[in-house]
Amino acid sequence: MKKFLGLFFVILIGFTAQSQNKSYQKIWELLINNNRKDAVELADKIDDKKADIQGLLLKVLTKIENEGFTGDNQFVQELVKRPDFEYYLYALMNERFVFGNPIDHDFNKYINKRIDFCYHQNYKLPVLRDIIGYRNFLHKKILREEGVEKYTSKIHTIKDWQFCGVFENLNKSGLNTVYPPEKIAYSKNGYNANSNGIINWYRPTLEKADPFVFIQNHSEYGDGISYAQTFIENDKPRDVLIHLGIGQATKVWL
Repeated sequence: MKKFLGLFFVILIGFTAQSQNKSYQKIWELLINNNRKDAVELADKIDDKKADIQGLLLKVLTKIENEGFTGDNQFVQELVKRPDFEYYLYALMNERFVFGNPIDHDFNKYINKRIDFCYHQNYKLPVLRDIIGYRNFLHKKILREEGVEKYTSKIHTIKDWQFCGVFENLNKSGLNTVYPPEKIAYSKNGYNANSNGIINWYRPTLEKADPFVFIQNHSEYGDGISYAQTFIENDKPRDVLIHLGIGQATKVWL
């Protein structure tokens, strides 16, 4: 009897998975044939609580294709319950139905709620934990929530930076041009930046609550090359993982 029940269970599970895959395939066929209305009706039958990640994503993508879906809390809350969700969350976080893209100024209370929910989850990937920690801080700061400083203590960043810039970037050649700061880490008299005059290393005035350093003041000089340096003392050999939050072409020396 036990063998019979065990066999019945395996067959039932296999049949359910096969039926589910056929349903997903049908939705894809409807989308490819631009039959969005029927695709949405079929996708709405996907049970969020029982579907795998493929089903959750297919349901969301179908809504996006049909009505410009910008997200809800349900998708994110169900996604984090699935195995290996971290890889999907990392890949999709800049989509508007997840966290949105800060470059596009996607800051609102709905996205903030989704980020805050994910902030309190446990993660195996340190990089994902750190990114969500910063995004949570950033949204709360932009939306001017009280007590935002308490979130910065968990964001481990290097704040003691010196900056030097801006050097010329004529015809986008600046990144391949060896400017003096690459050879001389200290200068009493400064460096000749041609059209930008004499410049030197300086330490920016930082906001106490901000875990990252920004150099927006350099943009006043237009497109150019800027340098940043810091000094790290290490008491013993160890492996260290360093993440750079930079949105432009970059060179790194260690």
